[in-house]
Amino acid sequence: MSLTVTLAYPPSTNRLVRMANGIAYTPKPVRDWTKDAVARLRAAGAKLLTGSVQVAVELHPKATKVGKPYRRRVDLDNALKAALDACQGLVFSDDRQVTRLYAAVGPALAAGGLTVTIAPVEDGGQR
Repeated sequence: MSLTVTLAYPPSTNRLVRMANGIAYTPKPVRDWTKDAVARLRAAGAKLLTGSVQVAVELHPKATKVGKPYRRRVDLDNALKAALDACQGLVFSDDRQVTRLYAAVGPALAAGGLTVTIAPVEDGGQR
């Protein structure tokens, strides 16, 4: 069983946690993105997997009015953290279960997005 879902354009890892008066907090836009991601994962039928999993992430840059990708986009590696954190507790218990991780930049979408595919690793993921 694999699960594929397209999430909203992700926040950068650089924006996930902020500090104010020596206290770390999650900014409202990040909390809102996470809430939306969880809702989309649940709507797609997310079920908690046991054992090793593989995750494929395709970052879709925001598109210009003529359909070309904006030059400025979240770094691909920064998009991974938000995606994995959103899946934790819904699709896998702990991100230590992720033994294979694939990432690519895909075609531009009007509002951007992040397509995530999660599947169990058939051979247990050990090499």
